[in-house]
Amino acid sequence: VKVSEEEVAFLIGETDMAAGAQKLHALGPRLVFVTLGPAGCFYSAGGHAGYMPTYDLVVKDTTGAGDAFMGGILASVVESGKPLDALLTPDALENMVDFANAVGALATTRSGGVRSMPLPEEIVTCRATAEKLILT
Repeated sequence: VKVSEEEVAFLIGETDMAAGAQKLHALGPRLVFVTLGPAGCFYSAGGHAGYMPTYDLVVKDTTGAGDAFMGGILASVVESGKPLDALLTPDALENMVDFANAVGALATTRSGGVRSMPLPEEIVTCRATAEKLILT
């Protein structure tokens, strides 16, 4: 499941992402992703949880960023060719979330929903060259 920080507070009544993720897991989802806008993403799956910063890009429009993020997650799962259980390791989860963060961040650099989806080569370039946005 992918929810925003605001949705966790509204739906689950939690402002602590780890506690919110645990409550969501109790409802059935094996993977929980909480998008945090410029603060990146909190993820929880297979007993592993953490934060992943996003990329520092010039934001034009946030429409479709969450959909792009989730598309990045799904693309990572499909492209791996592995069963979901094999992707619940810390390294695999971090790679998946980093990829999805790049997709979501790139989507914010253009206007619109569908039109803003990045091309595969743009994602590769972003991950290789863009700086991470570390918010404290």
